[in-house]
Amino acid sequence: MSINDINKGLNGTDEGVGNPIVEPSEVVLPAEGSPITEAAQVVEAATEVRANAVLDESERLKGVTIVFVDDDSSIPTLGRIHGEESGATVLTFSSGVAFLEAIVKKEIPEDAVIVTDNNMPEKNGITCVREVREMGYKDLLIIMCSSMQDGDEEEVDKALKDGTLDDFLHKPFRFKNLINDIAFYKGRYGSR
Repeated sequence: MSINDINKGLNGTDEGVGNPIVEPSEVVLPAEGSPITEAAQVVEAATEVRANAVLDESERLKGVTIVFVDDDSSIPTLGRIHGEESGATVLTFSSGVAFLEAIVKKEIPEDAVIVTDNNMPEKNGITCVREVREMGYKDLLIIMCSSMQDGDEEEVDKALKDGTLDDFLHKPFRFKNLINDIAFYKGRYGSR
């Protein structure tokens, strides 16, 4: 858009609005190397990096397996949508027991990302991931996404301190934040 375009009337005609906003002869561009020019170049470069990151969004978690373990079906369903949009392979389990059976059968890669609820019937999430860690799965990234109930806070704090859990997100959470966290942990920073 030029100065003359700005000076056109609001109705899109060439009639103008009376007095021009800025006369073309009044515009002074900053000198090359000035702080304003350098700032504009930084903004332009950042915009290009962001555009490239957005273009690569569908591949930012390519090669990553995310495993959702939650008895609330909406979490694995939404997790699958967001994970696959980011290029991840997604597995879902509706209970900790089913998840542990898959671990024992070696159906889950040793470098997978586990996203688990804590409050589930049969076995809670912390009990499940402790068992997984005891089986020797030390390289799994384990993120707990749960609402806190009485007594959970101490158990979660202990699990974070002793390395059973790598991270905790309180429900409700934004799936974009979860995907960003996974990308960060996996070294794929993208558009964090």
